[in-house]
Amino acid sequence: MSIQFKQVSYIYQPKSPYEHRALENVNTVFKDGQYYAIVGRTGSGKSTLMQHINALLKPSSGEVIVNDQHVGNKTKDKYLHTVRKSVGLVFQFPEAQLFEDTIERELLFGPRNFNMAEEQVLTRAHQLLRDFGFGENVMQLSPFQLSGGQMRKIAIISILAMDPDIIMLDEPTAGLDPESKKQVMAIIKRLQVEEGKTIILITHDMNDVAQYADEVKVMKNGTVVETLSPRQLFSDIQLVNELHLELPHIVQLQNDLEAKYQTRFNYQAMTEEEFADLYQRWRSDER
Repeated sequence: MSIQFKQVSYIYQPKSPYEHRALENVNTVFKDGQYYAIVGRTGSGKSTLMQHINALLKPSSGEVIVNDQHVGNKTKDKYLHTVRKSVGLVFQFPEAQLFEDTIERELLFGPRNFNMAEEQVLTRAHQLLRDFGFGENVMQLSPFQLSGGQMRKIAIISILAMDPDIIMLDEPTAGLDPESKKQVMAIIKRLQVEEGKTIILITHDMNDVAQYADEVKVMKNGTVVETLSPRQLFSDIQLVNELHLELPHIVQLQNDLEAKYQTRFNYQAMTEEEFADLYQRWRSDER
């Protein structure tokens, strides 16, 4: 299921004193089964772009094509069921959207709205609960009995349990402790690798971009200005500085080492494993 933006623009509160053009002539494609990161400064249009993919917002002009469904300004909501069922969106601080009195009812709220088979959803939900470290007896608890981090995980599970083809996440690990963050990101990556899900991640954490993404969409002033791999992005220090992005820790470590010893490694490492391999080869060559 590919996603295509064709000359998409979007204006908030048009023809009012508060009119704001959030997207401007966006042309870009998201391919099936790939892991994308969307980066850019606050206000660059990242969240607005994402909300067009599951038709929470419809273009002011242009069109978005998802699963062969064309979505434009005049597309009626009754034709958007297929798109919204196949695209799962995890908002920033999704725990704020929890409202049911038990976790089971919370997990079934979305599927019931889409007339999905509850038994199938619950089977997937139980597996996800185990993956996220919850016990078997959690279903009848109130989500509001849980810690903030646990509530965040339940909110994420409520989206993943519906088995969407496309999973979109807006800063999903903001405020989580390091162990929970690692757990969430590893499960999302596994869904891409093992189940072929398309992942679209908005994040300000460049460490996640380096470690998990296959491709990066760079947004500026409401449009996509660059599409490139994480390695291409973080190898271009001038571009990183122009976009006011922070370097991933592993990239900064490699840059510091290269500067200290006046050397240049064969390529830019994106993970600790890649850096360790580069470093060992360099030390062997130095001997």
